[in-house]
Amino acid sequence: MDRYFAQVLPADKADYVEKLQREGRKVCFVGDGINDAIALKKANVSISLRGATSIATDTAHVVFMEQSLGKLCELRDIARDLERNVRNSWLMILGPNLACIGGVFTLGFGIGASVVTNNVAALAALANGLLPMRRVAALEAERRHFLEMELKQSGFLCEAHAPGTRLANIDTAPATSDILAAWRQQRTALAAD
Repeated sequence: MDRYFAQVLPADKADYVEKLQREGRKVCFVGDGINDAIALKKANVSISLRGATSIATDTAHVVFMEQSLGKLCELRDIARDLERNVRNSWLMILGPNLACIGGVFTLGFGIGASVVTNNVAALAALANGLLPMRRVAALEAERRHFLEMELKQSGFLCEAHAPGTRLANIDTAPATSDILAAWRQQRTALAAD
């Protein structure tokens, strides 16, 4: 983020968006009120928050389900990763096909070589497009593992008789308020580390 504007009068918000766009910049505008609607509409990317006016949430491209901007950096990272992924997929398709076209005129590639090259390039681009799903699955597995570890440490989750099966330890589990207190205490200790 190069610069930002705050405490701007409602009438000037859309003017700031246009001014930055005239400078050749991509503009992200965050707003939650009626007076933000015009600027939200003019921005390249517009973001609103949960609890904002209906005109702001209807106009915005992205609506955060939280009432804070805590996920803004994560959204920017996702957008950059998506842009990189699309660019790589295009290069994976374009490169081999251009080489195949050159091969037809210089090396005498036939139809079979062209079809194989095209299909291999398309499969590589497809695999590249699925890479973010693997990252999401890995992050979700890690999150579940940490949650399971916290539940085990609190005594709420124990090994069952069948391998790989988890059951709540009802007989030895402390009261729910104790579990929540222990869980919060562990979270604070982990955050402090």
